[in-house]
Amino acid sequence: MVDSSSTEQAHRIVDCIGLYCPVPILNTKQEMDKLAIGQILEVWADDRAAEEDLKAWAKRCLSHH
Repeated sequence: MVDSSSTEQAHRIVDCIGLYCPVPILNTKQEMDKLAIGQILEVWADDRAAEEDLKAWAKRCLSHH
């Protein structure tokens, strides 16, 4: 989901339009590994479950650090 009110510019964009779980998560992880600390990754997805899937995945990742 794109937030048009965002003022931050993404450093990288992951285009997951037309892709379904688990591909958006896998592609997001792959691109995140290329980012430096503080950089912004924007994910484009049209799978209705993608937003919740990515949030749950991110929470799991944070709990391991």
